[in-house]
Amino acid sequence: MPPTIHELLADAVMRSYYKTRPTIPRTLEWGEPWMVWATDHEGKWGRKTFQSYTLAWDKVIQVYRNTDRYRDVALVSRRVFFPPPVEARWRSTYDWCSRCRRPSEFRERSPEHHALRTMPVLTEDAPRRCYYCGIRRAAMPRYTG
Repeated sequence: MPPTIHELLADAVMRSYYKTRPTIPRTLEWGEPWMVWATDHEGKWGRKTFQSYTLAWDKVIQVYRNTDRYRDVALVSRRVFFPPPVEARWRSTYDWCSRCRRPSEFRERSPEHHALRTMPVLTEDAPRRCYYCGIRRAAMPRYTG
């Protein structure tokens, strides 16, 4: 399982990365360009979209602090891919997800994956997908940690 938000925020580089509001092009700010995925200790997932990073980050902090209910949370960019911070390091068993802005596990996912339930058509070519947001690994640039 990928590192949790608690593990990531314990690292000074990642904590600074998340606390710094990323910029997206003005033309992509419409609607709700940010999404938060959260999972509880039983493996049930929930999501909510947000108009700004600040609002989404506030939700992440709420979930982060509620350790009795939630196991992990991811803040996802719905418009722009983001590279990792230059100084970031993570275990080589994980790849960087440019949407989730964190190390993630990419492998074949079933249509029952929480982020794929509303997308019934899954490709068979390069089917490895992110643990959190469900994006295909083939859709992103490669980063090493």
